[in-house]
Amino acid sequence: MDGFVFGEFRVVAGGRGRGVRLECVAPGNGGRDEDGAGGDAEAAGRGARLPRRRANQPFTGAVGILVGREEQLQMVRGAVRSRRMVEFTGECGIGKTALLCAVAPDAYIRVGATDLEDFLQDMVREFYEYPPGAPRLSTDECRRALERVGAVVALDDVAYGPAQIADLRAVLRGSAVLVGAARPGIGRLGMSHPMPGLAVLDAVTLLARDLGRIVSESELPDVRVLATAVGGSPLALRQAAALVRHEGRSFAELAGAVTADPGVLDELAIAALDPESKRALAVLALLGGAHLPSRLVAAMAEVPPAAERFDGLCTRGLAERHGDRFGLSAGRPEAYLRLLHRHLDFGVALRVLGSWIEARDPKGTQAHQAAAAAVPLLDTAAGRGEWDTVLELATTVEQVLCFQGHWRAWQRVLDIGRIAARELPDLAAEAHFAHQEGTLHLLEGRREAAEDALTHALGLRRRLGDTAAEEGTRANLALAMGGTGRAGGETGKDGAAASGVLRAMGGRWAGRSGSHRAAAKARRRRRALVGAVAVTAVLAAGVAVAVGAVGPGGLGGVGGSGSHDGVSADGPQGDAAASGGPPGAHRSHGGSDTMAAPGGSLPTTPGVPADPAGPLKPLTIKGAGDFGQVHARPATAPVTHLTITNPNSRPVALDAISVSAGSDFQVTAGTCRTGKGTSSGFVDDTSGGGPTQAKGLAADSSCSVTVRFTPSTLGLRAGSLTVGYGDGAKATAHLSGRSFATVQVTVTPDTQGVRHGYVDIVADGATTRCDKPAACTVRYFTAKGPVTLTAHGDPVADGTGDSGGSGDTGGSGDAGGSGTQGDSGTGDDPGDSGSGASGSGDSQDSGGSAGSGGDGTLSYQPDTWSGPCAGSAGACDPTPGGDITTTVHFAPAAG
Repeated sequence: MDGFVFGEFRVVAGGRGRGVRLECVAPGNGGRDEDGAGGDAEAAGRGARLPRRRANQPFTGAVGILVGREEQLQMVRGAVRSRRMVEFTGECGIGKTALLCAVAPDAYIRVGATDLEDFLQDMVREFYEYPPGAPRLSTDECRRALERVGAVVALDDVAYGPAQIADLRAVLRGSAVLVGAARPGIGRLGMSHPMPGLAVLDAVTLLARDLGRIVSESELPDVRVLATAVGGSPLALRQAAALVRHEGRSFAELAGAVTADPGVLDELAIAALDPESKRALAVLALLGGAHLPSRLVAAMAEVPPAAERFDGLCTRGLAERHGDRFGLSAGRPEAYLRLLHRHLDFGVALRVLGSWIEARDPKGTQAHQAAAAAVPLLDTAAGRGEWDTVLELATTVEQVLCFQGHWRAWQRVLDIGRIAARELPDLAAEAHFAHQEGTLHLLEGRREAAEDALTHALGLRRRLGDTAAEEGTRANLALAMGGTGRAGGETGKDGAAASGVLRAMGGRWAGRSGSHRAAAKARRRRRALVGAVAVTAVLAAGVAVAVGAVGPGGLGGVGGSGSHDGVSADGPQGDAAASGGPPGAHRSHGGSDTMAAPGGSLPTTPGVPADPAGPLKPLTIKGAGDFGQVHARPATAPVTHLTITNPNSRPVALDAISVSAGSDFQVTAGTCRTGKGTSSGFVDDTSGGGPTQAKGLAADSSCSVTVRFTPSTLGLRAGSLTVGYGDGAKATAHLSGRSFATVQVTVTPDTQGVRHGYVDIVADGATTRCDKPAACTVRYFTAKGPVTLTAHGDPVADGTGDSGGSGDTGGSGDAGGSGTQGDSGTGDDPGDSGSGASGSGDSQDSGGSAGSGGDGTLSYQPDTWSGPCAGSAGACDPTPGGDITTTVHFAPAAG
């Protein structure tokens, strides 16, 4: 089967839109299949038994030749000998990547925005083999496996915080770690060195190497000016050399341009490209620094996959190459995208990327690289509101992330996919993402949260009549509720219902492990009984057995309809409850029976002792978890109030109330108190508006929490609020919001109140025309997509221009003819425009009215811009990320 083992489960692919299915692995088989497969990976779950990909040898490779970097190379050699951590910092293009690659490390990894837990999985793949059937390692197992590695590890584009850096250093304690970063981050864990720019003599040497000739003596003064203006940046110098060598530019010309604007080299280098190369570079910019095979980039750009095209981009200093993959240096993508967005079809690029990923093995390297590049693009597409594209790509990408062990990115994609499914709406997709989310919770040991999500998915799939997908969800839900789910066992295809009923009568799940038997308490028995009723479409024979065993007072009079005190086979209150309840209602299933009849108590069953206090019903969280569209820098951060209700007839202890780590949501106030003490902002409610809580929630009462949304960047932001209560149970509410900034354009009028033009605003791929007297305001949701303002002047309706001066009177001569419509002319040579006055003499210096524009039509052009567009001509490309406010005034075109 196509899958892998993780902990006690085998993860099996279920097909697109179906989700993965879990099966219990036989205890003690070391992660092998039932047929004995597994081989060398038998003990891989302990980390050390995975076959090593690389020999654990001290680094002895030769260092490459870099111009002007002898001091930095000496620092690297010292770090390698002593197995220390050394960091080199600086802006993009200063030479960090070249330095890290020049030392031939045992592993070179570009970290970027990869979560640390996901990154540890990547590191394990660098040094260990995963044979077929080998179990995947947990995060702790990855740490133990990497602690045994002694190698030279180069980590580029690192943006982790101090705590994450310290964690990483502890994991790689036996290795020399070389770090490239924009800003210092390793602190006292090693030596941090800023990368200086090249000295002038070194800059001359680098230019001569890229030019293929010696820099002439006459060029040296301009080269010195150029090198100083770009701060000795090797990347900028390479771009300059390419412009001189391939485009015929002179160093004098470049030195003057760069002195006025150091960023002009990018513009000149891009302007020299052919249209197909521009489209390829636009895709590389869209990928945000990810390095992908040239044939994939070419397909996304809709250009032929010519190798020389990408080699040419590298030669010009516009791209970089790692093996057979091409990408951009960190920090370049957004600048390039602003210059190249007109050459990019965003929708086509994402569809091609999705097709590429789907056609590849989800466990393979190519799918891994492409999926990692796709994750940030989902944020961009969500920010643009392209929900169909989001849904299609998220469905493809999430399975790859599952199989690659990138489970933090997997959770992020599931959150985005779930929001897209609800925006469309698409119930089948919502069911799929809920199934996958529940499966992830179960794999990571959060059984209560798993039950919540899987129950929601099951209800949706029943409503849709998708029996094949329903079967997989039912199997995973049975496991979340304590079953084994082993293929071929008692809980086979339809065995979940039968096993649940048998267990309700006091039986045992076949093949349960010792740990499961130890946990078989009354609470588990009750949950299994409820699961049998709520999770499966109970077979007629099963119902008969249950009714016969329990009697009329047990299941509340279960009849052929499968109802239970108002609880239908589809869940409480029919389809609405089966699909997760009304909007804003979030339920947890930990330690309680979530499908009990409203207001009723669970039945007693022979062999299952009843809890005299009754089962613990789940807490509910109600309120608006979606903040909608929120300004990126609001004057007052928006808040929402969520109500946590205890429907039980006895108090429930609250363990903790928290929001997901790293999200843009914070709990700021509330009336709830937890067992971990009063959280910041939490107070007893003494106003009479609610009960006073004492580290818990009183019977049949509620408390509230206030959640604030402070977006850190544009686009879709997602998170969750989790309430821990009772015996390890949890209730979860999803939080989301879309952060935007604005573009405000005002066309100012002339003295007569006329504006003489309009502006097209392009943001998030949509065009808005600003031709109104008032200011035009447009929202945009992504900082990666460019914002472009293009001004269009109006023609003048009567086609006349400003009055020309009178012609000077000359001596007597031939009379000048009358001018026809056209340009102003002289007496002997009437113009094409205006009416030439009849003159006497040898010449008429100025004939009649001077017209402006062709064919007698006067047009206007943008005269002055303000704000970030100051100095622009017909178009302006302001830097996105915040509010953009500008005005434009139109004036008659000169001439």
